Amino acid sequence: MISDQTAFDFFEHRLLDTGYDQRVLSKWRVLALNQAIAGHLKRHGLLVDGYFESDNSLFSEPEIVIGEETALGRFKEVKSQKIATYRAIPVNQTIEVGCFHGIIFPSSASVDDLVSGCRDSQKRQLASMPCFAMGKQVVARCQASGIRNVISVNPSIDAVMPAIQSYFKCRSVI
Repeated sequence: MISDQTAFDFFEHRLLDTGYDQRVLSKWRVLALNQAIAGHLKRHGLLVDGYFESDNSLFSEPEIVIGEETALGRFKEVKSQKIATYRAIPVNQTIEVGCFHGIIFPSSASVDDLVSGCRDSQKRQLASMPCFAMGKQVVARCQASGIRNVISVNPSIDAVMPAIQSYFKCRSVI
């Protein structure tokens, strides 16, 4: 199971550096954590067999999970071998969170990245800001990170803009 796009990129480079290519994956059942990752893999010539949700998967538990080192810790319930292809390092944000009307989170990693780089004052602003979360796992990650105003959006880029327009139209902001 591929849990993030960057992890796959590092994995693919490692394969090539050691003299292999995607053909070695031909006997694998490849799962993606979400549609965005599946799209990324497709652009790299790899079609997924499906999506993995630990509590609701049509597939048995994956044998290998590939992802970012810290993010792999979120898969505690998955007993698979975990391969960390990189480690993300949080960077303090130079943006002023209060200058935005809302935030779109396409992945759990994007929630972690933003929240981990925010100062306490920014986290307080973020807690009540409208945050559009693309998928159930992202909604759960937002809520676990202290974000209270979470709007669930289907995990499709085409669903985001109508959700944003609807949200702000009801509040006469746009």
